[in-house]
Amino acid sequence: PSGADGGGSSSTASRREAMSIPDLIELLYMRNAKAAEKSHEALLARLEEGGRVGRNDEPVFASELPLYRANLASRAKMARRLLPAVRERAQGLEQTNAQLRARFSQLQRAWDTATAKREREREKRKSLKTAHDDGASGGRAGRN
Repeated sequence: PSGADGGGSSSTASRREAMSIPDLIELLYMRNAKAAEKSHEALLARLEEGGRVGRNDEPVFASELPLYRANLASRAKMARRLLPAVRERAQGLEQTNAQLRARFSQLQRAWDTATAKREREREKRKSLKTAHDDGASGGRAGRN
């Protein structure tokens, strides 16, 4: 069904879920390439408005832009601030995953134990019922 905006909703979502990992990666690269192309076009349009560059001039390299140089200068400072936070988050995720694995194993063992116990009880009841039925039918045959 289509949503109110005319775009596919559940069918598009189910198609995305059914896509393989290589297909998703290819889709991601394609979307990134389109976004980069739009960004490049917008940059060129802005530069043309200012009279700095024409379409037939030399290409504009990122390293020539002042924003790029400013980002490059702040990279080391940001890395010092972000890397410890990322490392802490990664360690926290590892600990959480380890706790979840341990809890899952514990629950799985409890489930297996309970299931095995119920299976043994069911087999025991079944064998008692069979023995009882055999005894009851044998007694009737002897009386007739």
